[in-house]
Amino acid sequence: MKQNDNLPTPFDDYEIHGIRRLNAIPGQEEDPEGIVIGDCEQVDDSQAEFWSLFGHIPGQGLDCIGEFTTREHAEEVYARITGRPFCNRQPPDRVGRFAKVVSEYADDDARTNLIDLLADAMHWCRAKSVSFHHALLTAEQHLAAETMKGARP
Repeated sequence: MKQNDNLPTPFDDYEIHGIRRLNAIPGQEEDPEGIVIGDCEQVDDSQAEFWSLFGHIPGQGLDCIGEFTTREHAEEVYARITGRPFCNRQPPDRVGRFAKVVSEYADDDARTNLIDLLADAMHWCRAKSVSFHHALLTAEQHLAAETMKGARP
C-alpha cells in the first residue's frame, strides 16, 4: 500500500515538558485552558507553570500538540493519542547534569548554547576522526535502553 504523499509526516515519538513563562504580561492573550501565550522555557516539573505535549517529527524536531495546566492532563491526552500510558523518559539526574553543561557553555540562552555545543561536538569529531553520526545513533540507543526499558511509547 502506497503512503499518501499529501499527508504530513507522522510523529515518531512524544515528549512532555514542564514549561514556565518568561515574560507574561497581564491582559496578554490566553489559550483555552487559561495559559498565557508568550515566550516560555522548558523547566523541571517542580518549577513548571504548565506542561506541553510535543510530537517529534523525524528530521524536523518537535511540534507542540497542546499545553495543559497539569502533567496528568498532558499524559492523559498522550494516552488518548497513542493508546498507551506515558512513561517518564527523562531521568532527572541526566537532565539536570546536562542543563548545567548547557547553561555554562556560553553566555547565550540555553537553545543557542545547545546549538553551539552540538556544532563544537561535530567539529571535535571531525578533528579526531570520530563519526558524529555513529555517536549520535549510539546515544539514541542508550536513551532508549535507559528510559524506555526498550519499548517505544
